[in-house]
Amino acid sequence: MSRAARRAESLIRSVRALEHIIERKRGLEDALPRASAGLEARAGGVIHDTVAGTLRHLHQYERRLDAAAAAAAGDRAWRAVEDMPLRLLMASALFQCEHTPASAEHVVRSATEGCAQLGRAWAQAPIESVVRNAAAGRGFFSRAGAAERLSLPAWLHEDLVSNLGARRLDAFGPLLLQRPSRLHLAVASSAGSPSEYAARLSEGSGVAARPLEFTRFGVSLHARPR
Repeated sequence: MSRAARRAESLIRSVRALEHIIERKRGLEDALPRASAGLEARAGGVIHDTVAGTLRHLHQYERRLDAAAAAAAGDRAWRAVEDMPLRLLMASALFQCEHTPASAEHVVRSATEGCAQLGRAWAQAPIESVVRNAAAGRGFFSRAGAAERLSLPAWLHEDLVSNLGARRLDAFGPLLLQRPSRLHLAVASSAGSPSEYAARLSEGSGVAARPLEFTRFGVSLHARPR
């Protein structure tokens, strides 16, 4: 399988997982093993990142896709944006454009190739246009409200403003859209020593991990490179 075909398959698997989560109201822990079945650890990690990241940014991505479709000429852009699998395909492509090392050109090409796998070859041209415009933020950022910029529903943004104050939320809110660069875990003794556990993670999942120096059962995980 070519690299381009693998990227397209990764997007389609991500779309299927997102559909499973949204339509059936299931959790990541239920959808991701299905989506990454039969894949090597690193390829499964890309799908994990894409699904989890797209869900976190979905509120904003949907508004950006709507704005990009409104700026596009023709009805096919709206038809594509209103189709749930295509909408999730474009949202996943936006996440990969902005949060993975893959170039936007390659991601857009994978998204257009994915249309055929979804049985929607008619959407290849409008999807290319909409994803490019949405990635550039055309028609969105200049008019977006504070909640949309943070990819939060209005009720949650209002609750955060009420509890934190607008100034503090403006200062720290953008961190809600960033993934921490590392995560510290407490490893149960039944899982082996922290050194053994870190080695298994590094070898089996491609995740950089090391035992923590100042705690008996601690392991530090580093994010995969973006």
